[in-house]
Amino acid sequence: MFLANNNFFVVRLYTSSIFIFLLMICIVLSLDILKILSYLLLLNSCINDGKLIINTLHVNDIKALLSTYIKQNRWMLSIALLELCCNTQMLDTIDLSMIFGYCYQQIAYFSCAKYYYRQALREQPHNLDVLQHLASIYSVLNENNNLKDICSTIRSIDSSNQWAHRS
Repeated sequence: MFLANNNFFVVRLYTSSIFIFLLMICIVLSLDILKILSYLLLLNSCINDGKLIINTLHVNDIKALLSTYIKQNRWMLSIALLELCCNTQMLDTIDLSMIFGYCYQQIAYFSCAKYYYRQALREQPHNLDVLQHLASIYSVLNENNNLKDICSTIRSIDSSNQWAHRS
């Protein structure tokens, strides 16, 4: 009798645990689907006669959509959206250059990434994020002289930077 009750309890506990686990997965997926759906509705509201009217979008909406594409590793869509923003001048030049560089770096177009990181560096020559990304690209491209110059610049800005001391 005790063994039968114990087995019944274990089965109920196991079933409840699986149910709770699956419920959590459903909630997470539902939130992601809801976010994607809201961005699709936002984009759909900006379409008039088959053409996207980007000026009706707010800068925060563009950044949120871009962030979603980047989180989903949809690099070509991110680059296309950035090109659209570049033509309409909705984002700052530094933001555009940094995000362009990051997207191109992720798809291994290192020459393009280097170009955009250099553009960002012209705008903000002491930006450590840009310097570190550019240094990693120089490392991949085996441009050792440029890598040494960038690392010395990083060390002059932040002497405790571990990345620059490692390279």
